[in-house]
Amino acid sequence: MITQTYRKKLTAFGRAQWAQWKPAKYALRVGANNHFPLGLVEIEGPQEDTAQMFACLTSYWRGLGEREPYWSVESFQRYKRAMFDQNADQFFKSGEDAIHRIESLFSRNQQSLSSVKIVAELGCGVGRETAFLAHRFERIIALDVSAPHLKLAQNRITLTGSTNVDFVNISTVDDLKQLPRVDLFYSVFVLQHNPPPIIVQLLNLLFERLHVGGYALFQIPTFRRGYSFIWNDYVRKMSQGIPAKPEMHYVPQHVVFALMRAHGLELLEVQEDTHTGSPVSISNTFFGRKSQVSLPRTEN
Repeated sequence: MITQTYRKKLTAFGRAQWAQWKPAKYALRVGANNHFPLGLVEIEGPQEDTAQMFACLTSYWRGLGEREPYWSVESFQRYKRAMFDQNADQFFKSGEDAIHRIESLFSRNQQSLSSVKIVAELGCGVGRETAFLAHRFERIIALDVSAPHLKLAQNRITLTGSTNVDFVNISTVDDLKQLPRVDLFYSVFVLQHNPPPIIVQLLNLLFERLHVGGYALFQIPTFRRGYSFIWNDYVRKMSQGIPAKPEMHYVPQHVVFALMRAHGLELLEVQEDTHTGSPVSISNTFFGRKSQVSLPRTEN
């Protein structure tokens, strides 16, 4: 706790920052999950099942893109369609956090951001962060599974005057094989809504598309108390129809590390974040650099 004596010593800037500070709904709790074991997370299974998982996922997000595209990106009531117009400026301004996140990680790890020319953004949504990325880098490849979201993103980029964004609608995971080589793969708040087998497939393919010397900056939840992913149980669940709300999934941290090693990615930094909004889970932001070519990958 900050004492009254110390508070008086804050600079004018510091006092202004303090005045704007609000406690997070769920603060990071170091060690809070230390006494809880990792549940079973099954990554491998029949390829036809993973294809079905991805098809179910894309159907859900396309539908949400038609109903509540902005709320699907930032789940606050003020971003529902009925209230969005009066809150649009605040919504789009928040996309600047992407640049702050990227610049701070590169600076903190003494990496050259000037070497990054082409960026692949997985899950561009309605272009909230894409617009800022486009002003910072030479070329952006904006990827999403939802055509309604992509249409709104294109409109947003047109309004900002950028002409250096290529929008790609991902219909199957294998569509990523057609991407050009990129200097940075970036994704936050996106992978967590995919089943673990899909997360692993996406990472495998996107890591492959990195130039040697390129970077990966991505966020994934890695643990939740009581969470497990049982392949056959999930397949049965899919047979009941499209989910009613966004799912939250977790890939164990050791799996992420193994994937990075297999693709020649040196881990530069991993930090705990609050992106799941839950005190009983762990989410991590990973930052790595590809120092060698990917090793041959075994298909499921």
